[in-house]
Amino acid sequence: MKAGKLNVIIDNAWGSCGKGNIEAFLAKNHKIDLVTSMNSMNSGHQFKDDNGEVHTCKMLPVAGVLSPKSIIVISSGQAICIERLMGEIEEYGVGPERLMISPTAVIINQYCKDYEAEHLRYIASTMQGTGAAQALKAMRSPKVQIARDVPELQPYVRFDIPEVIMSIMQTGGVGLVEIPQGIGLSVDNGRFYPMVTSRPINVAQAFAYLDVPVSLLGDVIGLARTYPIRVGNVEGGYSGDVYQDSKELSWEEISKRIGRPVKELTTVTKRVRRVFEFSKFGFQMGVKRNGINVVFLTFVDYLRDDERETMKEYLLTKFNFDEVYFVSGFGDFDNTIKKIK
Repeated sequence: MKAGKLNVIIDNAWGSCGKGNIEAFLAKNHKIDLVTSMNSMNSGHQFKDDNGEVHTCKMLPVAGVLSPKSIIVISSGQAICIERLMGEIEEYGVGPERLMISPTAVIINQYCKDYEAEHLRYIASTMQGTGAAQALKAMRSPKVQIARDVPELQPYVRFDIPEVIMSIMQTGGVGLVEIPQGIGLSVDNGRFYPMVTSRPINVAQAFAYLDVPVSLLGDVIGLARTYPIRVGNVEGGYSGDVYQDSKELSWEEISKRIGRPVKELTTVTKRVRRVFEFSKFGFQMGVKRNGINVVFLTFVDYLRDDERETMKEYLLTKFNFDEVYFVSGFGDFDNTIKKIK
């Protein structure tokens, strides 16, 4: 990751590519001075600690939790569940000297959750209240609060976050911007709307939420899965289509291909994930539109040896990435990360 820059980690599919695990890897291998997040309750990032315990962060960014000297910024694009945030603050020992919250980060309440449960089942929403909170904020509705108006958050709310970020970058600090979910779920992805999330998912929007110049952009770290997933359908709801060069598979098919049983549940909803063939069209589009120059291909253990070689050739000859990593072992979080470029 580049010093004096905000390096970005983004999922180049529909989420669940293992951002938490890769952030843990980055935190262990780099000195990170600042980590920002626009995460919320509709996405969870997991990592395994040194004692073998698996953790899920929904409010705080994993790399910030694992970099105890870093500044953590919750941007204006985040929707906050106060109870969850305060729990993570206590669990990971993050104080006001480290955590800065944008005054306009919106607060999720029960009204937001109830609204989504009633109105968003048709898109198989996670129904965590994030989208409703963001929409009500945009409408300046009195039905929601923003962080500056919540007493519990006052020690953390800062109005000078852009200036703090720029100051850290000017002194050569290393920044990491965590973008939740995946580019295929962007609300502005015309191919899949309305079966998408409530916010734009791209590098430029993350910078807009921070209100800092895009000239601070460093490496763009893109994650992709060998078999992309989408959240599972619910009764009366459909989570959406995929790119035209892909098709939906079953976990039974994948289990047969790799010679061992495998089935995945989503981190937030615990539904069985829908799973698909790798889409070169979608991958290449995401790389170009977001300027991805570092790639982590996860769930490589779902490929046979010959398929790994084919994928390696594709990534190394089709693109001009600065770095490429193969990641396997996500089933039990004992990751093997191999740099192939």
